Amino acid sequence: MQLTRRVRPATVGVTAAVVAAVLVAGCGGGSTSANTQSQQDVQAQIERARKDAARQARLEERVKQLEADKRQADRVRTVTETVVVAPGEPPAPAPEVSPASSGYIAQLGSFTTESAAQAKAAQLRDRGLSPLVLESSRYAQLRPGYWVVYEGFFSTLAQARAAADHAKSVGVTDAFARAVSPS
Repeated sequence: MQLTRRVRPATVGVTAAVVAAVLVAGCGGGSTSANTQSQQDVQAQIERARKDAARQARLEERVKQLEADKRQADRVRTVTETVVVAPGEPPAPAPEVSPASSGYIAQLGSFTTESAAQAKAAQLRDRGLSPLVLESSRYAQLRPGYWVVYEGFFSTLAQARAAADHAKSVGVTDAFARAVSPS
């Protein structure tokens, strides 16, 4: 019966260096200074091999962590990319969610005056959108002092992104999805 032992590549260098040290120390030939120099060389090789093995172990651990991070990102991407809307097709109507609750909106514009926001909302209605206007100071995530033109109060970010993408398809180039909750 033959026994085999698997050795990690990083440990092969250490093993070879140790064998070389034993052979040099055990051969007894050569001068004392040559033996001392040879032993120092072997000792340096052993140290390098140990450092290489430690570096290899750290790299393997980093690869495992990166693979775990990628698996987690893939799971998150699968959860958030569930709403698909054909270009130019309006998304499903927003669920009835009160502006007094937390949710997501498709922000279509932001203005310093209510009249400018209402004018923009009227323009967007002519493009087939259903925009509303809110006062930003009532929401924690929004910078106070603005009037925001938006669509939705969606329950998911994916729904808000779909609405923003639809708005972009009808010419609202700076539309984007964002979370909002009352102050």
